[in-house]
Amino acid sequence: MSFDLSSQIKLFSIPFAGGNESSYSNFDDHFAQNGFQFETLTLPGRGSRVHEPFCTDLETLAKDVEDQLREKISGPWALFGHSLGGHLAYLVARNFFRAGEYLPSHLFLSSCEPRTLPPKIRGLHLLPDFMLLQSVIQMGGLSQDDLKNPSLSSYLLAILRADFKVLSDSPVSILEILPIPTTCLLGTKDILSKEQASRWSDFTSGTWTLHQCPGDHFFIFQNSKLVCDLIIQELNSQL
Repeated sequence: MSFDLSSQIKLFSIPFAGGNESSYSNFDDHFAQNGFQFETLTLPGRGSRVHEPFCTDLETLAKDVEDQLREKISGPWALFGHSLGGHLAYLVARNFFRAGEYLPSHLFLSSCEPRTLPPKIRGLHLLPDFMLLQSVIQMGGLSQDDLKNPSLSSYLLAILRADFKVLSDSPVSILEILPIPTTCLLGTKDILSKEQASRWSDFTSGTWTLHQCPGDHFFIFQNSKLVCDLIIQELNSQL
């Protein structure tokens, strides 16, 4: 594959637990208006890949994302992931680094912390349907209106259980220091603390920045313009 290193940076994004390729659709116009290509990848078992089986661990999911990216990267690129997507974004970048492949010019890790210890929140996938959905509502990822459609609720539950099981049961990740500028994003009322998110600074030899945005774990919906502006600011600083 040939690479055009003079082209504009393309930002790829990885969905959060329960998400698919339309999860960041409210970002599309904002990036386009600022001259950036933006594409959200999708994971097995949802969206356009709904008929594929779910992956059962983080490393397998990361490999799936890597395979997609290798087909799509043709020039400078950056990677964004929120929550589950953030964990995957780091693993993908780590694996590209290990393989000596073309690295992302920037890594955006949103509402996640390094998986050097077992996750503090475990077993969400084992909750009864109502309690699981309410937990996601409390984090800001769903609204009560989303539950009024039984078929949608059933569809979301299957994806959420699969994704939360991956987060709960996957072994602690082996982390390495990556030579990639890294920006962390966090909600002011997130389920993670600033101290937890700041631990990512130990795993980059590039520049590291943390931005807190008003909102809960899904501040990316509540303040999508601010999130996009922060990402664009970081990407423009590298041009």
